[in-house]
Amino acid sequence: MEIERWKQLLKEAKRTQKDTGQYSKDKTLTIYRGTHAEFAIIKECSHCGHKTEETFDIYFKEPPQMTIFEAGLLYALFFKKQIPVDYASYHTCVSGQKFIENIDQVNI
Repeated sequence: MEIERWKQLLKEAKRTQKDTGQYSKDKTLTIYRGTHAEFAIIKECSHCGHKTEETFDIYFKEPPQMTIFEAGLLYALFFKKQIPVDYASYHTCVSGQKFIENIDQVNI
């Protein structure tokens, strides 16, 4: 993914005061294999208890060593359309640029 496209996603997203790991009552499962990460979000209805699952996939050019912050960032930005409070211009540092440029495709 190009840095300019990433900046456009940041402009469209809202800034939040929550940490990346503290998103409402959603239960998030990340399955990560080599160049593919699948995020499954399990939501439970507060009235009837019915559970629904929503997934999105992210493909990388090279297998990354994804940190907890990066996984939470991908979940927040692509699924919640929010910028986590601990973002701190991650796209301007060298490791952030490498991580963003390594993203090949996002399927939501």
